[in-house]
Amino acid sequence: MIKILPESKGNIVGARASGTLTDQDYQEVFIPQLEKVIEEKGKVRLLLDLGQDFQGWTLEALWQDAKFGWGSRNNFEKVALVGGSLWMELGAKAGSLLMEGELRTFDRDHLQEAWDWIKSYPKAGEMTQPAPVISIDVAKKEDPIQKESKSAKERSASKTNSHHSPKKTHR
Repeated sequence: MIKILPESKGNIVGARASGTLTDQDYQEVFIPQLEKVIEEKGKVRLLLDLGQDFQGWTLEALWQDAKFGWGSRNNFEKVALVGGSLWMELGAKAGSLLMEGELRTFDRDHLQEAWDWIKSYPKAGEMTQPAPVISIDVAKKEDPIQKESKSAKERSASKTNSHHSPKKTHR
């Protein structure tokens, strides 16, 4: 079961998961709430509290999570994951590499710290996550079409500029 928490305001969505999350939890509660905030605010800050009695997801719920997460990966400003096992933390961190926002994980006993972080704003001019730097050196790359065209021109020029006289063969 997933429950939207009363602390949810503006672009902040707090949710508590308990038991086993189902496709119905995603379709009827979780995804509609996130879509509403994204539509109204553009970006969402999500605090997901995996309660002490949280047992995991059904396969259908995992599929809904993956589909929505991939399609909305650039709409999350911050995600705080509270509680859960080590594999859940590692899976969330791996998934965060594909999203624009920042993800932090918190132990169960640091729930208030997670709320404080999700509500905090970066200082002026500061990003929540540094932009990735990608460098591609294309300066010395040669266009294969131009290279072939250049080679053909060179062959043609060498044929017209050669002043070879035919060799005479002696018998």
